[in-house]
Amino acid sequence: MKSWLKFIFLSLFIVIIFGGGPLYLYLYILLFTVLLVQIWAQIALLRMVVERKVAQKGYFVGETIGVTLEVKNIGFLPVLWAYIEEKVPLGLIGQEKKAVVSLAGKTKRVLNYTFRTYERGIYCFNPVKVVTGDILGLYYFQKESFSPEEIIVYPRYKKLIFDQVSINGPNACIKAQISLKADPMAVLGSRDYQKGDPLNHIDWKATARTQSLKTKQIEYRKDLTCAIILNGNLSDYQTQADLEKAIELAASLAKWVLNKKGQVAIYSNGRHKKHLEDRSFPVLGVSANDDKNQFLRILRVLALLNVSNSYPFKTLFDRIRSKLFIGTILLIVTPYLDCETWQRLTQATKKGHQVWIILTRRLKHAKQDEYFQQAKSMGLKIFIAEEKEEVGTIELKLL
Repeated sequence: MKSWLKFIFLSLFIVIIFGGGPLYLYLYILLFTVLLVQIWAQIALLRMVVERKVAQKGYFVGETIGVTLEVKNIGFLPVLWAYIEEKVPLGLIGQEKKAVVSLAGKTKRVLNYTFRTYERGIYCFNPVKVVTGDILGLYYFQKESFSPEEIIVYPRYKKLIFDQVSINGPNACIKAQISLKADPMAVLGSRDYQKGDPLNHIDWKATARTQSLKTKQIEYRKDLTCAIILNGNLSDYQTQADLEKAIELAASLAKWVLNKKGQVAIYSNGRHKKHLEDRSFPVLGVSANDDKNQFLRILRVLALLNVSNSYPFKTLFDRIRSKLFIGTILLIVTPYLDCETWQRLTQATKKGHQVWIILTRRLKHAKQDEYFQQAKSMGLKIFIAEEKEEVGTIELKLL
């Protein structure tokens, strides 16, 4: 209403000074001008395109994200003025980007700004708000430009230092190459199929001949193959920060195994950030591999782990049993173990799995003795993870 006051006062001034005749001419001109500038502003807004570009799709916690906004006028009519507003995505740190631009026909403006990551996860940018109006300041028109852009923030990983107090520690296991990997070129015969055998190892000729499912008896060559089993249930941790440290530890273990030229898988009972409504609670993880993209796959899995309560850790072993091949080393990352989880670890050792338990926090003295005796009787290794004063380093001390 305030925008119209100056025109109303001007009309009264014309009537008082010149009479009613010039008033009609003035009103016609004003009406035509208002209609023209409205149409101009709306057409110009329709012909404005905003594109957002991000340098990369993946970042680590603490890194800076460079963002580029391209504001284009793809029409011939000039945009007299346009207000551009970009909000900060939830989970990132930065300031809102606000700018006023003017564009001639078939031109563009480039706006650069940055955000910073502080928390792992997957983030979607908000729509860009675009506002323009007529030159008289009577009307404003706005729209939201949907330029879908999604980035993923990976958890940090750190250098692992293993305690060298025992010759039976992890480094000795690696030198001895205790775990096995199937060599598909060395087939020794066939045997009865067992649950958990890979489907691509089925001997179809022997199956047809004997009328029962047979598996190729393949010679195993020695190699390092690990499965990281991460307890992602928030209720088992004291704080959310403790769970985040466990996630960083899992990422560090994966990097350590891959650096040793081994294969690594990861499985967790944590919940997927994108599928929180899925009541079937699917297993979050990725199967064993050692190619150049495996570490990024594992980091993506850990980035998508939601900090929330989930199903019990013991249930995870039942659900991934068929995915654990013979000779796989199980790296258990958890703050503690209950009786039923110990039972599942006993079953795993009987099936030939090496088991290393990595506790994310120190135990009370009595509990520590209990864990030590239990692990000794089962032939397991227990480590306690401690962050060193040296930045970016975790020490695993043998219990």
